[in-house]
Amino acid sequence: MSYDDFYEWLANVAGVAGFILSLILAVSQLLTNRLKIKASGCVLIETKHVRDSVFLCVCLHNHTNLPFSLIDLHINAGHGYRNVPVEQTIRTYYSKGDPGKRAPTGPVVLSPAFPVRFDSYAAEVLLLEVLRQNINMKFLLPDGLDNRGERLHTQFHPFHRLYRRLFPLRLKLRTSRGPISIPVHIESVQGWNWLEKYAVRKAGHEGKILFPM
Repeated sequence: MSYDDFYEWLANVAGVAGFILSLILAVSQLLTNRLKIKASGCVLIETKHVRDSVFLCVCLHNHTNLPFSLIDLHINAGHGYRNVPVEQTIRTYYSKGDPGKRAPTGPVVLSPAFPVRFDSYAAEVLLLEVLRQNINMKFLLPDGLDNRGERLHTQFHPFHRLYRRLFPLRLKLRTSRGPISIPVHIESVQGWNWLEKYAVRKAGHEGKILFPM
């Protein structure tokens, strides 16, 4: 092999190596910037105080170092079911309080309005309101749980359990960095008392606990 041939071969090898390296860096950049969101602590809230709606209280975590904004979301329960919109209402809570039961609180916004900003590795708790007429409740209630979060003795068919595992509840998120679908597991079913306690905790965090003068 002549020197010219050798240098030409070396240049070709360097070109191929440069292309492969650039491809690896591009893939690495895509993986680094890929949106990663996880849901935890999901609670289903059924209450007679709001007869037409049910609520999902869920904590969403941004698992990337890049911020994004959550613009809107839908709920999908079960394979083949349509995406159900979340009501764009902001629930507020006010209580004069019972000295033997609750601390008095001022108006507390229970859930932020869309869009919601998520900073790097930040988490936000959302209280999602869904109209009963738009959702099939059998896909929201966990197997073996009644509306007080207690175990039932009723045994479900094994195929029903398998179906529920294959097609879990999912949140369809529309974000500033593109759409994403994440699975959600409902951990418990609660009522109005849980929502009251949640509001009082939030009021304490925001400094809205009222103290008598």
